[in-house]
Amino acid sequence: MPNGLGADIFGEEDTAQLRETDNENKYLRDRYLGDYMKWHYELRKDEDPQMVANFQKIKRDHYYVAGWTAFGVLFAWTFWNPNMTMRRSNYMKKFNAALFGTIGYTWGNKRREDHVFELLMHQYDYFPFAVRRTLQSKDHRYMIGLGNEKIQRDVATGKTLN
Repeated sequence: MPNGLGADIFGEEDTAQLRETDNENKYLRDRYLGDYMKWHYELRKDEDPQMVANFQKIKRDHYYVAGWTAFGVLFAWTFWNPNMTMRRSNYMKKFNAALFGTIGYTWGNKRREDHVFELLMHQYDYFPFAVRRTLQSKDHRYMIGLGNEKIQRDVATGKTLN
């Protein structure tokens, strides 16, 4: 997750936090959550078609980010520069293309993060307590001792008991 859990629309992580961003915690949190989500997908892919659709949507979003970036650049070249920029301001035309490309990239990332958040909230009841605490606190230490063999599930619903 490039912008991380809890990032705002501008990609700022850990907003409204008094401390600085802990890069080691961010790396380990994303690593542990990624490994767990791969295992969780393999475990539940036959029972939950909505989860499979959400995973496929997230995979498609990687291409959509590039598409939104290209759309922003093309918008600047075809509409904004000919109509809103002076004829001889070549540097401003290049700056506009970079600016609108960045806006498109940020919008694509926001959409992808929204889909990741939707997946995590849809699967929240099926996560063990350690994963829930990691999502709430953004701290990787809750997942250190989590082993897939330790997770107990309810037979009827598939939700975790621990």
